[in-house]
Amino acid sequence: MICPSCGRNNEESAKYCAGCGAPLDEYRIVFDEVAEETNVNQTVTNTINNEPTKYSGKAIAGFVLGLVGMVVSAVICGTLGIIFSALGMSDVKKNGKKGFGLAVAGLVVSIIDIVLWLLMLTVLE
Repeated sequence: MICPSCGRNNEESAKYCAGCGAPLDEYRIVFDEVAEETNVNQTVTNTINNEPTKYSGKAIAGFVLGLVGMVVSAVICGTLGIIFSALGMSDVKKNGKKGFGLAVAGLVVSIIDIVLWLLMLTVLE
């Protein structure tokens, strides 16, 4: 557990901070209640352990597929971009990862891919 007074990382079972002697029990109770209510256990754990929160691979894939769809194949890449972007948004919300903006951008770009492809089909016919 991280001491809120000095920032030292202590063992989970410690009642007092090994660095400054501040009591940790009262902070642990408040910390557990807040983490339960807000459902951010994974994000809080990553922050406490100084681990960077990872980006959702699905969100990144959706964005990249949307961009590739503008050049290569709007139907295939656009459809996959929509699917992966939707999965990425779900992944970000459930697992506390970063990348919600990437997922939304991937969804928008993929939809634009498909709409432009449909417009081209109607104009060329």
